[in-house]
Amino acid sequence: MKYTIYLLIAIIFTFFLQLTIDNFTETFSLIPAKVFEGEIWRVVTSMFLHGDFLHLFFNSFALFMFGPILEQTIGYRRYLFVYFISGILGGTAYILTSLITNELFTPAVGASGAIYGVIGTLAILKPTTIVFVYFVPVPLLFLAMIWIVTESLGTLLQLFGAKSAIASQAHLAGLLFGLWYGKFLKEKTRIRIRYYF
Repeated sequence: MKYTIYLLIAIIFTFFLQLTIDNFTETFSLIPAKVFEGEIWRVVTSMFLHGDFLHLFFNSFALFMFGPILEQTIGYRRYLFVYFISGILGGTAYILTSLITNELFTPAVGASGAIYGVIGTLAILKPTTIVFVYFVPVPLLFLAMIWIVTESLGTLLQLFGAKSAIASQAHLAGLLFGLWYGKFLKEKTRIRIRYYF
């Protein structure tokens, strides 16, 4: 759980900086045009930024709920690998689709791609973990499958011109990587899964 706490502290502290330092968000958010100009570090820094308090709250809550389970299950090195690669792939997906949606100057922020990757990996390794959705118990793997459908639909709608404040393509990329990596760990490395539930 230690590294999940470190990530949460970094995310919350960065949000404090967003609130107190002028142009902080604009300087470190993911703006595709800026990345194409060479500012590739924005793909990582944008993962620690959030649009408002609710955005921060929901991402932090999801990371707090699922992060420690995955960290304890696969170890902190693999956990951080999943987190950052999922987030980077999510940002990359946003950059690539911006070429089609003509949103090269529209900034994106958030840790959602990384968190979807964490959830995707956990969904493969612990598929029967129960998540309550509007008080209804749902197996995590089933929920991940629903998210694949909804985020794919959201991505397609945006590619065909629909406007949305949600970067579905980033969510989808992070989730798909997480699912793949979970399958890789389960089938290729024969990792010994430590069950806590």
